[in-house]
Amino acid sequence: MEIVFAALIPTRHRPESLRVCLDAIYRNGVGPVITIVGDDSTDTECIQKNQKIVSMFCDCFYFPGKCKGPSQNRKDLVDKLLLLNENNRFGISHVAFVDDDIIISSKWFESASKFLYEDNARIPAENHIIYGPIVSSFDADNELLQLYRLTFLGHFNASFDGMTSCVNIQAAIFPLALFRKENFDPNIMFGYEDVDLCNRAIYQGFILDCVISMKAVDTLCGISSLAEGGVQFSALNLQIESARLYVTFKKYLCIEKSKFKAYYFFVIFFLHLIAHLVKTRNSIANAFLIYKKSKVWLTLKCSSHETRNRNSNIRGQS
Repeated sequence: MEIVFAALIPTRHRPESLRVCLDAIYRNGVGPVITIVGDDSTDTECIQKNQKIVSMFCDCFYFPGKCKGPSQNRKDLVDKLLLLNENNRFGISHVAFVDDDIIISSKWFESASKFLYEDNARIPAENHIIYGPIVSSFDADNELLQLYRLTFLGHFNASFDGMTSCVNIQAAIFPLALFRKENFDPNIMFGYEDVDLCNRAIYQGFILDCVISMKAVDTLCGISSLAEGGVQFSALNLQIESARLYVTFKKYLCIEKSKFKAYYFFVIFFLHLIAHLVKTRNSIANAFLIYKKSKVWLTLKCSSHETRNRNSNIRGQS
């Protein structure tokens, strides 16, 4: 198959970072046929700056976001791309997500294309999700694959068996075929949206690989554009913990179809959480806030949907 890229860039309140990010993308000899920027900015001046920056680049489109968090923004970008691709016949095969504070290497897309072509005999390109290491600088001596494993409680661990369960979503490439089946979950406001998508992708048979030559620099490592206007980092931590609860419970209940595993995780999660809150002398009320923010009860719909389908199949056979 022919490898044709599109680039999707979620941004918020970072005009200068966005310009540098786009510069890096358009410096690639092999690059995307179209680029779409989804802007979650709320400041009018910032929005105008972003629109002007986007207009400077060829085949680069600007769309205002709904300001409901990164996962919603990514989902909307995918929806816009699917519509544009259908209407304009771009022939896109793969979608690159690049965060606005990321600078990809000058041969990032070329490395991705080469890897997908050369590895096609082992894994069909349309089933391959790839990403590269996130480094502090291109001069950094970092030749290690960044591979991840998730614990039973949904914490990140390094993987040493050559396999990975998640990508560096800041700079990753997905086959467009995945988004005809799955998309980012808008119920996740911030954090773990990449884990959730990868969980479902792996279940669908997609393969994840880290490509050492696809390096990218994170220019604002550890800094979130959501930590503004009085929003404290601790509040973001609550949001991340909420996402971990939602995504991990959803994995066990909706993907693995194990009610026992899901509810066992739920109990252990809160036992660990309350013990941690007591140990760190934080309010136990935070446990309720995490539950409320998680919207974990929405995952029960997949369980009831499976039950309805199973009952209808039984009736159809009788």
